[in-house]
Amino acid sequence: PAGTLKRGESPLACARRELAEEIGYKARSIALIGRIFTTPGFSDEIIYVYRAIGLSCVSLRPDADEIIEKAIFTKSQLRAMLKDGRIADSKTISGLSLCGVF
Repeated sequence: PAGTLKRGESPLACARRELAEEIGYKARSIALIGRIFTTPGFSDEIIYVYRAIGLSCVSLRPDADEIIEKAIFTKSQLRAMLKDGRIADSKTISGLSLCGVF
């Protein structure tokens, strides 16, 4: 899940909200594991990467313009998807790296 901070919202609150909205889960705990500067020298945008632990289902609440298909993968499946190019998004690759997938 990923999203944009609402005015006055903390990155942690945003992570919790997006987890519920986009994949229908809440976490027992969420920990910041890294930050990514999207375009250093051009922008001051920061992406905060969190690890969610102890997931449990809640109702899925995507935004009206979001089309979301949930799937669960093993670490070996994710590594294969990275290697063959099915995962090419830089924030996803960075997040998986910070989580120790490869």
